[in-house]
Amino acid sequence: MSRFLAYFALTLKLAANRLRNRLGLTILSLIGISLSVGLVVSIPVFSELVSRLVLRQELTDFASVNDRPLFT
Repeated sequence: MSRFLAYFALTLKLAANRLRNRLGLTILSLIGISLSVGLVVSIPVFSELVSRLVLRQELTDFASVNDRPLFT
C-alpha cells in the first residue's frame, strides 16, 4: 500500500510539473473544455425555448380562430 501511495504522489508531482511548464497549453485546454461544456449545456436550453415559442404561437393561433382567450 505504501508503494502505491508513493507512485501516486510521484505521478501527481510529475503531472503538476508538466502543467506548470506548459502553462499556455494548460490554459488553452481549460478554455476549450469550458467552451465545449457550455455548448453542450446550451443546446437543451435553446431547444426548450424554441419549443415554448412554437407552443405559444400555436395556442395564440388557435385562440384567434375560436375568438376567445387562451386557456378558457
